Amino acid sequence: IDKFSKEIYDMFNLNITDSPTLPSLAFLIYRNKFMPKNINIPIILGDTYLDIKDGYTGGSVDVYKPSGENIYHYDVNSLYPYVMKNCSMPVGTPKYFEGDILSGIEISTLINSCKDKPFGVFDVEVTAPDNLNIPILQTKIKTGFGGIRTVSPLGKWEGTYFSEEIYNAMKFGYKFKVIRGYLFKKGNIFTDYVNYFHNLKQNSSKDSSSYKIAKLFLNSLYGRLGMSPVMVDHKIINNDDLNYYIEKSVTDVIDFDNGKEMISFINDKSKKEPIVSIPVALAVTAYGRIHMSNIKQELKNKGYTIYYSDTDSIFIDKPFDSPYVGSKLGQLKYENNYLEAIFLCPRVYAGLTEQGSELVKIKGIKDPIEYSKLKPLLVKISKLVVHQEKWYRNFNKGLITINDELYTLIVTENKRKLVYENNHKFIDTVPYNYKNGILT
Repeated sequence: IDKFSKEIYDMFNLNITDSPTLPSLAFLIYRNKFMPKNINIPIILGDTYLDIKDGYTGGSVDVYKPSGENIYHYDVNSLYPYVMKNCSMPVGTPKYFEGDILSGIEISTLINSCKDKPFGVFDVEVTAPDNLNIPILQTKIKTGFGGIRTVSPLGKWEGTYFSEEIYNAMKFGYKFKVIRGYLFKKGNIFTDYVNYFHNLKQNSSKDSSSYKIAKLFLNSLYGRLGMSPVMVDHKIINNDDLNYYIEKSVTDVIDFDNGKEMISFINDKSKKEPIVSIPVALAVTAYGRIHMSNIKQELKNKGYTIYYSDTDSIFIDKPFDSPYVGSKLGQLKYENNYLEAIFLCPRVYAGLTEQGSELVKIKGIKDPIEYSKLKPLLVKISKLVVHQEKWYRNFNKGLITINDELYTLIVTENKRKLVYENNHKFIDTVPYNYKNGILT
């Protein structure tokens, strides 16, 4: 930490103690050293924030084929830094409108380069083509348990999308009717920031602190702009004073068992103005999905089989010969070849490499699990129960406890419908159809 602090001060004349997290430090560096002086980045709050936030989703993560042999894995070189450097972001004061702003404009004009086409975040009615095996537009769907899942379906629905993702989807046969939205000006606001840290990364050895610093800050900035604008304050008070703060929307209370407690509360009178820009964060992730959709389209056109895709990675059935492959920002780099691999659900996959090693990726599970134990999960209704140590902080007692918990791994249909061979082995997936608020 001392060395990190010194290097940041030497580079930027900033103290890391002024920022509680890496994203906030990245934002401090950006504002002090790289933010353009002549462009206004929109700080969006209130109802406008809530409207635009509906369209803020992450990367496209899906299982298309659950298993295969001789599979090639590619990752994009710094996907989000690439789009931050090269793509126009929403800037200036948003202008609200109602009605179909795209009505009367030729689709060919919208899907090709045109400086004057509407740019912003729109609420739209979507009609997806019914012949896509890999739909590219995703939408948030409420579950029966109060949660939300993100699905890329076929069918018809209403959603909030970045204009550039709408135009990109038109190339795949999607149709849209705009209901309302917000228009923005365009601005390239991250170019200098990305260039600085990318050059630092390129000119540093992988075991150096400079390389680690560059990688951290390339990937830490955009998410800071997508934070919630709700400001939460924290205060230690006497137990008897709690009733006064109940009126301030208390979100958490930790009793110290000594007549005092720490409360977290939403302070409407806070003098701190949250500096967030949800349209910029939304645009970054949308541009990332656009880039990945175009890679998938080229793979489809060239007859490749796609087994699995993550936010910035893809698994296919043979080496990819394409201008998309290379060492530059935004290009795909070859990662590994698997003699065989399985893809059970988003962020749960495993494979046997050519070198005879195993690679197992399971989100939320730290302890290694053997490939041979995961492979039986391809059989319908199979499950695997694993033990996992989990650490808990107890502020009341000033302790950290370690509990042994059970996790059950099982294939689910959260994102796409599962296809079984003879109602037995998991062999394929197909997209859901979404209509009238129901997935079928």
